[in-house]
Amino acid sequence: MKYIKIFEEFENQAGIMPRDEFSNTYQDIRKSIRGTWNYGGGWNDSRGQNGHSEGEGDFETFKSCFDKYVSEGDTEIYKLAVKWSAEYGRIEFIDWLIEKGNIEQGDPVFAQALSWISHSRKIHPDRREEVDEYLRSKM
Repeated sequence: MKYIKIFEEFENQAGIMPRDEFSNTYQDIRKSIRGTWNYGGGWNDSRGQNGHSEGEGDFETFKSCFDKYVSEGDTEIYKLAVKWSAEYGRIEFIDWLIEKGNIEQGDPVFAQALSWISHSRKIHPDRREEVDEYLRSKM
């Protein structure tokens, strides 16, 4: 308990976002990207596509999270959001991040996102080809 108090004092003095606020912001952004996506056993398992749905992301909440909680200089969350958006096939989310100006064409995050989705089971194989092509066009 003493360690937590010391760490909280350090956070306040250093101007670091408190852990709870930090994790909630990141979780809220990821949840908005995930939206109504539903895991029903995976696309490639023996049960086929039963119950597995890409659903739709919550774009308004996504934008609101960035507008309210993310500072312009916090590029880490922008890069994570690109990877998460690619993983769920949310190209419109990536376009919005690029329009905000914190991610530019040619940024290494697009290659990282390409690697990220290469092993993900969250995106339908057919949709993966479209997202793969999109990410390559941004590299």
